Amino acid sequence: MANPVSMDTFPLAGEIEDRSTSAPLAVQRPDKILDDLCYVLGIELMLAGQAMDLRRGETFGEITGKGLAVLRKQYRFMIRMTVY
Repeated sequence: MANPVSMDTFPLAGEIEDRSTSAPLAVQRPDKILDDLCYVLGIELMLAGQAMDLRRGETFGEITGKGLAVLRKQYRFMIRMTVY
């Protein structure tokens, strides 16, 4: 997704015209990148909260503790399953 948009344009009109606008693709690509980034950061946040809950007895900083409380209002602790 991070390669230049100019690399993804194709010849038009049976390869007679070799120039085309890449504006639609240039606008769509950053939107897709930001959308994917939100998913990745959300998953990372849920995994960090899970790891913090698994470290029972640990104390966290004030801001970190508040962040975990906010996370737990939206997502509950995932039960650890034993793999055989």
